[in-house]
Amino acid sequence: MGTGRLNGQNFAKSGIQDAPPNNTLGTYQVAGGWFNAVQYQVIATGDLNPADWSISQTATETGTQTVRVGSKSITRNVNISDPNDAPNQGAIYAGIVFGALNVDWLDNPGQAFSAAVNGRPGRVVSANLKFTFTASLKTKNGYQCNVTWSFNLKF
Repeated sequence: MGTGRLNGQNFAKSGIQDAPPNNTLGTYQVAGGWFNAVQYQVIATGDLNPADWSISQTATETGTQTVRVGSKSITRNVNISDPNDAPNQGAIYAGIVFGALNVDWLDNPGQAFSAAVNGRPGRVVSANLKFTFTASLKTKNGYQCNVTWSFNLKF
C-alpha cells in the first residue's frame, strides 16, 4: 500500500473520523479500530463542470463479530445496509487535470473497536466481515459511472 493519492488530498484534512495517522492508503489500526484507507479516482470527459456531477455511494457489511461485554463474549450476525454512504465534502476533490475532469474522494471503511450489545458497551474481539460498496458519479444529464467493489476483514 502507499501514497497513491492525486491532487494533494489529505486524510487529516478530510474530516474523516479515525483517519490513518500517516496519510497513506491501505489497512491500518488506530485507537478507534481497524480500517482500510481507500481513494476513488474517476477521470471524466464530456461535461467538465464539477458542479454538474454528484457522488453517491451505498454500503453493506455482512458477516459475524464477537463482542466482549464484561466477562461474556457474544457472537452475533452483522447485516448492515447504508443506502447513503456518500463521502463528506472535505474528502472530495473535483477539478480539471490535463484537460479532463478528475473527481477523487477518500474513504476509510472498517470495524470500530467499540460496539454495544443490548445497550451495554462492549469491545469487538474478533470479526469475519465482508464490506461491499457501489460508488456512483452521475451528471445532471443522466450520464452515470458506477463501480462495485468489496473487501473482507478477518481478525
